[in-house]
Amino acid sequence: MSDEAKAFVAIGESFAVHETVNHSSREYVRDAVHVNSAEGFNARIRRTIAGVFHRISPELADLYFHEIGFRLSQRVVIGQGVRKSRSGKESTKTL
Repeated sequence: MSDEAKAFVAIGESFAVHETVNHSSREYVRDAVHVNSAEGFNARIRRTIAGVFHRISPELADLYFHEIGFRLSQRVVIGQGVRKSRSGKESTKTL
């Protein structure tokens, strides 16, 4: 899944299925198609570099990204949390 950026068109050809959302027409999610997971992972990379590694070398960047992905996939669910929407509705989510 990706947005409509031209850089992703060629990448999408390497996969069996490639769905896009069109941000320019204010489409951010369509059924199960969204880019939130990729954007969240990119944010995690920035936070990890700033907080853990402080600086990475371009030659070894792929190893750092694999490490960050490994840490993300090894997370442990620690319980339930109450979330409140803007309208004040509360719901319980697994953390």
